[in-house]
Amino acid sequence: MSLQILHVFCAATSFPCSSSNTLRRIASFQHYGDHARLSLRIRCSGQPPSRRSANYQPNIWMHDSIQSLTINHTMEEEQCAVRINKLEESVVKLIQEEKELEDQLQLIDHLQQLGVVYHFKDDIKDALRSIHGSVEDKSMLLKDNLHATALLFRLLRENGFDVSEGGSAFLHWSSCLQHQTKGMLSLYEASYLEKEGELVLSQAMDFTTKHLKKPMQQGSLEPPLRGQVAYALELPLHWRMHRLHTRWFIEAYQRDATMNPLLLELAKLDFNMVQGII
Repeated sequence: MSLQILHVFCAATSFPCSSSNTLRRIASFQHYGDHARLSLRIRCSGQPPSRRSANYQPNIWMHDSIQSLTINHTMEEEQCAVRINKLEESVVKLIQEEKELEDQLQLIDHLQQLGVVYHFKDDIKDALRSIHGSVEDKSMLLKDNLHATALLFRLLRENGFDVSEGGSAFLHWSSCLQHQTKGMLSLYEASYLEKEGELVLSQAMDFTTKHLKKPMQQGSLEPPLRGQVAYALELPLHWRMHRLHTRWFIEAYQRDATMNPLLLELAKLDFNMVQGII
């Protein structure tokens, strides 16, 4: 008998078996003259499949377990808050007392980088407003101090005060004082606040980058300045994530010979408090 046409159909259209049973396919041929028909039936074997088990341990992170990890730190938090308030009062007096302009700028910069400047927003705004009111006279006082001049520019611009890039003064100072690494670093950080069309700051960025890389390659910088320069070249201050930089700066500040213990203690307490809230 020759087989000319093969008609195939599936006899099963639904699967009433449970997922724990095994499906079996049963095929059979039925002959009708010169034609053959294939019947395909699917049945349940009734036996669950054998499955390998990884022997996972029960999950310990149940609701009650997580809740049990919560510890009452109310007393510690209250003591910490009281100490922070006392430190704030001391720092306010420090901001308001008479001091050299460079020391005032350095204090404000440290408060910003330590992440506690929000406690003294009004006091710092008043101090910078006073400086900005006579910025030209202040700049003349700092004409031979590249670090303080660049710091003054950066702090004013960071805090929203209108200040120009200062003509060609930056480049004149930087070419004369290129061996003052601290000044180069301050100008480098200030240059990243450039606005569109400010060619002096753009050139200062290239210039300071070149003269900061040179001592790093020569290995002539001593810590902690070497670490500050390396970090700045990797990621300028203006581009850093605030909280991550605060954590890094606290570590760097406590190794600084000019470190103020009041600022350091306030920064650590505040950082831990904020982390607890987050």
